[in-house]
Amino acid sequence: MRSKLLLAVVLPSLPAATCRTPALPAPPPVEAVSPGGASGPELARAGSVHASAYQDGSYPYSVAVEEGWVSRPGAADAALRAVFEHVPTGTRLEVWVFHEAPTHPRPRGGCEWIYADTGAYEALRVPGAGDVATCLPDDPAEPLVLGSYLVRDATAYHFELLVPPGRLIQGRRAADSLLSGVRFY
Repeated sequence: MRSKLLLAVVLPSLPAATCRTPALPAPPPVEAVSPGGASGPELARAGSVHASAYQDGSYPYSVAVEEGWVSRPGAADAALRAVFEHVPTGTRLEVWVFHEAPTHPRPRGGCEWIYADTGAYEALRVPGAGDVATCLPDDPAEPLVLGSYLVRDATAYHFELLVPPGRLIQGRRAADSLLSGVRFY
């Protein structure tokens, strides 16, 4: 009887987003990486895609861009270097670069970091350990954030995966494939 009572107390506190499969919402706009237009001058871009690989123009890394993914480079002087969006699932991968060490998840509005650990993220095939963290959104209609954080040559690289509700398995599967194409040189 006691374990049943405890279970009744714990279950209502679980996030509702883990138990439902809503229709896929439209992905949020990419504010920090919007292209220049007729209303303003063209911004210098952080990188570009050549031969199906995103190459950052200032930092020594690249990302193989697979079928189904769209890449959008950030501004050359911004910490947000690129956003990759998986069109079929609405999953996004944000690549941030900061001059700090040690690395840690940065605050995100409307999202609470509920888990953090140090280790190697299997899909991100780079030597050594980094930090991993999970950010649970306050609003269950917002994406779950899964972060992987590395330091290379006193530069912190933040790979933050934003997975829409109801798309965790499909989004992670697609993102693992993309992350396995990250290379540092």
